[in-house]
Amino acid sequence: MLDCTCDDVNKMYKWLPDFIRSSGSTFNRTVHCNINGKTIDARIVTSKYLGCEDNFILDNIVILIALFLLLLSVVLLTLIFLFRFELFIVYRKIKQKEVVAETYLHDIYISMENENEILLRWVLHQFCPSLENRGYKVFLPPRDMGVGCFREEVTRQIIKCSRCVVVFLTASFANGDDDWMALEWRVAWQQYKMNDSKKLIIVNYDQMRYGDVDDYVLGKYLWWGTCLDFCTRRKFLQSIITEIGKPCTTSKRFDKIQKTKFNSLQIMKGI
Repeated sequence: MLDCTCDDVNKMYKWLPDFIRSSGSTFNRTVHCNINGKTIDARIVTSKYLGCEDNFILDNIVILIALFLLLLSVVLLTLIFLFRFELFIVYRKIKQKEVVAETYLHDIYISMENENEILLRWVLHQFCPSLENRGYKVFLPPRDMGVGCFREEVTRQIIKCSRCVVVFLTASFANGDDDWMALEWRVAWQQYKMNDSKKLIIVNYDQMRYGDVDDYVLGKYLWWGTCLDFCTRRKFLQSIITEIGKPCTTSKRFDKIQKTKFNSLQIMKGI
């Protein structure tokens, strides 16, 4: 005589056949269940007979939900990894810090190929004056870099002190032929990642395409069309101004900087 309950009935059918064979008894003559004081043939006692809840289905549902959540987590993590650059750019556009006046020494640092005479003339005589007439403090290395300074260290310090870096993407830079632009780009990208108030603008001067550059980040800028197109010059300046926002230097500080000639020692002292 067995006390058959919902917890025992499934286990019972695992050991009961072996028990019957070893004892020489017949299933329906010698094995019975005591259920609420009644003697019931064990052969007919099942989970359904006892009115037990079907835990098998419930357990399977829980397992399926757990597997689905695990698969969903793997897919989401994979997508986040594959589109980490795009997510970072969206995050930066949403979470853009307000810049307090006098936080930066310069509004704009221009990174460009100095050997490109056509581009250099345009930047010197049109682009920079247009920005400076609107109150922006612009640092252009061919014009403002002190003679005989430690150029690499000064470049790092100036970019650090500049709110926005504008990079003119040319074929020479994309092909890895311009070491100084490569340095400027590395520093600018690191600063952009570390500081939410920084801005980084890529100008596609030579109409480069995704496959034309080896740098992963620059390639992504080209792939997603987040570069400014230099061909549309009428809208180009307005696009730059819209991206940068208002000048972050006060007029007093701006006037002081306009009259200052920098060298490496002054930069290191944090003028």
